[in-house]
Amino acid sequence: MENTSQEKSDLNRRKAKLMEIRLSAYETEGRPSYFEKLDGHLQRAIEREAKFQLESFMKSDFYAKELSEREPDVVNRLYRAHCEYYSKLILDQRQTRNRKYNPHSYENTLLERDSKAIYNHMPAHLDTREEDRSSARARKIDAKIAEQNAQDKIRDHIDAMLNLKDIRTR
Repeated sequence: MENTSQEKSDLNRRKAKLMEIRLSAYETEGRPSYFEKLDGHLQRAIEREAKFQLESFMKSDFYAKELSEREPDVVNRLYRAHCEYYSKLILDQRQTRNRKYNPHSYENTLLERDSKAIYNHMPAHLDTREEDRSSARARKIDAKIAEQNAQDKIRDHIDAMLNLKDIRTR
């Protein structure tokens, strides 16, 4: 039993390392990323989701403190990592059978959220609604960390997100 879990752990570590290498290759060598392979309307939806998630982390008391202690570019790297992760998730789901009939695909979910945001676009009220949603998400993040007494795991979680792991998808 232990051997199997060790093999899975090694495989997950190798996958994470591969994704990290791939992301750095995109950034340094100018290769097209997963994000760049998608259509513009889907890119906009992914960017909106990544922005929402990062704003929530930055408003969280625990994550804001850790992010402020990191190098200044860490938020941009986290944003790109979220965009790449969501793009990879969508491209992987496109490879599955019956993808057109899956109403719970992440692509459909993001496009619906984006359409709803565009439809509800009211300049005077849009910012406050978005603020409320990201602030509510930040409070949930803080409550979960306090409940689990997981303050010491925040640094590891940020590192994992930078390596395209443990990124929230729903």
